[in-house]
Order: sequence, then structure tokens, then C-alpha cells
Amino acid sequence: YEDKACTVCGIAGSQGLEYSLKEDGLSYRVSGIGTCTDTDVIISSVYRGLPVTSIGEQAFSNCTSLTSVDISDSVTYIDLSFGGCSNLETVKIGANLQRFAIWAFEGCSKLANLIVSEDNPKYTTIDGNLYRKNDGLALAKYAPGKTDTHFVVPDGVTGIDKYAFFYCTNLTSVVVSDSVTSLYGLSFYGCSNITEITIGKGLTEIYRYYSNWGPFTDCEKLTNITVNEDNETYKSIDGNLYTKDGETLLQYAIGKTDTHFVVPEGVATIGTAAFARCQYLTSVVISEGVEEIGWYAFEWVPNLTSIVLPDSLTWIGEDAFYECLQLESVYCGSDLMGRIFSWFYWGDEIEIEGNVELFLIPTWYWYSEEQPIEEDCSWWPNWWHYDENGDIVIWDVA
Repeated sequence: YEDKACTVCGIAGSQGLEYSLKEDGLSYRVSGIGTCTDTDVIISSVYRGLPVTSIGEQAFSNCTSLTSVDISDSVTYIDLSFGGCSNLETVKIGANLQRFAIWAFEGCSKLANLIVSEDNPKYTTIDGNLYRKNDGLALAKYAPGKTDTHFVVPDGVTGIDKYAFFYCTNLTSVVVSDSVTSLYGLSFYGCSNITEITIGKGLTEIYRYYSNWGPFTDCEKLTNITVNEDNETYKSIDGNLYTKDGETLLQYAIGKTDTHFVVPEGVATIGTAAFARCQYLTSVVISEGVEEIGWYAFEWVPNLTSIVLPDSLTWIGEDAFYECLQLESVYCGSDLMGRIFSWFYWGDEIEIEGNVELFLIPTWYWYSEEQPIEEDCSWWPNWWHYDENGDIVIWDVA
């Protein structure tokens, strides 16, 4: 080897890397750093006369000396290969890459440039970020090491893929341009410093990953989701995301520091994981008119201590209150309480899926406009009502 190229065949590649023959016996994968000491690694296109077609799982895991990788045109797949490469700054991708693992670059906190060959039919590069060619373009991977705090998705991009902004902790705000029509679950997962997301007028579909994780999961400082007024599918109310008709609360901005929240009138559905992982809320009033609380709606809301459930409620989705271990008080309307008892004993009237914590941990209170008498309390001890200020008050027995 001379200047990272074989002196016999002229093929470029770093010396000392480990390769393993793939199961079909027709090609090799890079399986480890081996004895290679290069900080700027070149992945060869050929090893022992056969093509190198992939980079294996953990092949370069925690190689903190690595600063750049040049991936040959022969490579079609990148596995979970570069996790923990904390000094990796640049990755050059060849002409034939077809896919890469979602967490291929996990922990690459300095990765600022993803550069793709112009001959690649599947991917392209804009300003060091990776885009997937589709009918339009989809943002596949934002380079997590960029130091910019603000990002505007370029015009012409039509989608944002799952994990596209995975742990991009430098970002504090993102504008989703008008051309974007679809946003996938976990798009902004782990963006722990993002405070504001602006959604353009073109967004029509928000997808969830594994049916529960939305785009903004674990955006622990997100306080404001703004939607273009001309968007025909979604709207924002007080920085939270709703369907345009206001009937479904899709996403509460979980970075809000308010401890109390009242679901607005007109809402009929609390969406899947709408409040999941909100750290600040201690009490929520679900207003009359809400009929459904979606799967995982309040999952891991660790400081939630009380909730009001309306008479209009007909369905509580699976694990809606999972790990709400501080939940002390559930205040029910008089009709709802009767239907919940009916569900307990006869399995009808209301549908409740897998919410063990909701029933075993808190104290349940039954609504009554009149002060209960001792006879009422002989079969149910806990009663409540609203005072003249709209505050919850526990009745004393008359």
C-alpha cells in the first residue's frame, strides 16, 4: 500500500481493516477497525477479489480517533456501524448505497457533513444533510454535529423520515417548509433543546412509529408548535397541535412548564401519546365532550397527581396512564362513575384497555352537586364538586 492505495491493483482502501465473508460467499462486509490506525478511513471496493458490499454492525463502534470515512461505490448497506464515533466529522457515501440503519451514526456528535456521490440514484446531499430521492425529496438524516441552532427544511422537500433529526441537540428551532406533506414518527427524537417547531401549510400526514411514537417524542423543551393558518389539516392552539376542526388534540408541547391544563371545549379525542413524557403537568381537566383517550396518552407523565374524567368518555386506550405512579386522585362525573362500575362488573358501558395503574393507585371521587349524606357514603366514601371559583372541592358528609 502507498497513499492508501494498493500498489498492485491501484484500488484505494485503508490497510488493516477487518473483513468477513458474507453468507452468500459472493461478497465481503467490513467487520471491524482491525489494526488500521488511519483517522481518515477509506473503505475499499474490493477485498480478496470480491466486492465489499456492506459495513457491519459495530464495525467502527466507539472509534473516537476516526474523523472521516470515504465509503466506496460498491457498498450498498451501512449497519449500526459508527455508534459512538464522537470525533467523526465527515462521511462520504458512494454511488450505490441503498439503505442505512436508523442508528448508523448514533453518538456521532461532531458529524457535520454527509456527502453523497452525484451518481447515487437513491440519495443526495444538500448542505451536508442526507436526502432520500422519492417523488420529491425526503430528509433522511440531518447531520447531528452541525452547530446551527435553527434549521429551515429546504423548499421542494416533501417528507421528513423517522429519526431524521435523531439527537440533534444543538437545534432549538425548526421550520417545516410548505412543500413538506408528511412527517414520520420519531423524526425529532432526542432533540432535547428544541423549543419551537413551525409547520407549513402543506403538511397533510403525521405518522406514528410502532403505532404510538409521534414525531416529537422526547423533545423535552418543546414549548411551541406553530402551524401556518392556511394549513387545511392541522392547527395550533396555545402552542399545542390539533386537527384543523379542533376535535383531536394530537400533541401537547411537553416542554411547557405549566402544571395545570384544561382540554379546550370542542375536543372529542385525546390523541395517541398526546401528553407522553411531559414532566411538568400535575393536574389535567379533560373537559365534557371528550369521548376517547388514546393509547399511551399520558404515558410516563411522572408528576401527574390528579385528573378529571368527563361523563362523555366512552373509551380509554391501552396504557393511557402507564407509569403515572404519582396519580393520587381521579375525579369522575356521576354518570361516568356508574359506567365504570358497570365495566368492572359486567364488562360493558365503557371500553377500557390495559390501564392497571389508573385503577390501583389513585383515590376515585364521584361527582355530586349536592352534599352527600351518610347513607350515600356507606357504599361510596369519596365525593366532589366545583366551588363558585371552579375549583375542585371534596364534600364533607352531611
